[in-house]
Amino acid sequence: MHRSVLSSGSCLAFLVPLVALPCATAAAAQDSGGGLESRVKSLEEQLRELRQQQPPAPAAKAGEGDLRVFWKDGLRLESADKLIQLRLGGRFQVTSLFGGNEDFESAGKEIEDGAAFRRARIYLQGTVTERFEFKFQYDFADTNKVKLADVWGEVKKIPLVGNARVGQFYEPVSFEQNTSDFDADFMERSVMNALSPARNIGAALHDVYGGRLSWWAGAFVDDGSGDTATAQRDGDHAVSARVTGLPIDADDDKTLLHVGASASVRNPTSGVVTYSAKPESSLAPVFITTGNLTNVDGALLLGGEIAGQLGPVHAAAEYLSSQLDADSQGDPKFAGWLASAGWFMTGESFAYNHVEGVFAGPKVGKSLDKSDGYGALELCARYSELDLTGGTVRGGKMRDVIVGVNWFLSNNLKVAVDGVNSRVEGIGTVNMLQFWFQATF
Repeated sequence: MHRSVLSSGSCLAFLVPLVALPCATAAAAQDSGGGLESRVKSLEEQLRELRQQQPPAPAAKAGEGDLRVFWKDGLRLESADKLIQLRLGGRFQVTSLFGGNEDFESAGKEIEDGAAFRRARIYLQGTVTERFEFKFQYDFADTNKVKLADVWGEVKKIPLVGNARVGQFYEPVSFEQNTSDFDADFMERSVMNALSPARNIGAALHDVYGGRLSWWAGAFVDDGSGDTATAQRDGDHAVSARVTGLPIDADDDKTLLHVGASASVRNPTSGVVTYSAKPESSLAPVFITTGNLTNVDGALLLGGEIAGQLGPVHAAAEYLSSQLDADSQGDPKFAGWLASAGWFMTGESFAYNHVEGVFAGPKVGKSLDKSDGYGALELCARYSELDLTGGTVRGGKMRDVIVGVNWFLSNNLKVAVDGVNSRVEGIGTVNMLQFWFQATF
């Protein structure tokens, strides 16, 4: 990029012709002989001298101000000094469901075959210098509206504080909740997840020490997006925190042990709280619910988590509870837990996000687009329970068993099959088969 530099000499050089023209015209009216010609030559000589005095414009550095555009599992833009790094991408998931049971139909919880876009998102994420980071992500899966997913800005490396994030993002509660939908073993989170808040509007501080210890703490207000754990009308004010550690971390995260704990103190200003859960399929109806619990003065969420990885084998377990301060309902306590495991038959391992304290997607060794590629194959299973009975509340008990096969065609494409067995106490058991396709870039 060339830059123009206008010095005082160049300004004079630019003005001289403007001044000379009317002077020459006036002189022409008085002198039609050689006097006019001599004056014009004198002015031209002065103009040449002024131009010689003008300093040369500095040469622009090659590529200065340019952004290099390249592909690395997505469209990326990067400045030569790498102070500006942007990623423009999108992702979508398509799911289909087959299954049903007469027990659930008679209970008014009929399951019908179907298919739908589970998620359809576009996003822009990046860093500007080492101090600022941002993300804009929108979801178009709901045909009735465009939904905000992640929209936040962050100031990094603040002395004595760490990093500060403001906007809409996941509250720091639960290993499973903070793992991206696109990096998880299954399309749907476990039934335990009904107790966890999801994305909300707020501000949080966080930091990582030595790559092994991370912490998050923030204050949030419910954004009214319809999360499974909600407070209605006036909004839910909460303070949430999560700390994670890696007692074992070796072989570039291929061998690790993760432990963590989270807590959230919630104050539903309208005094109304609702917990509800579907089986592990977005196309199924709600199976159990507390209904609207009124006169709730507060809620305390507590969670513990452990996860590990040894090469291609990984496992995780988590517990989450919600204790309500609600005298009229007998101060009920609800709880859920899960245990999961997976094995990459082709030898891959999950990556690990040290900032968020969660697993990230694997890097496929031989993607299908290579001449000898066949992608990556994973077998996985999970057991989860949720109990929404406590105090005088009888919201129901449910447990799900899910087994799946994931075929990663590349780092961007994934095909999966899940078999779900869901049992609701007092109603019965239902079996469901799900197929899904996922693309990210």
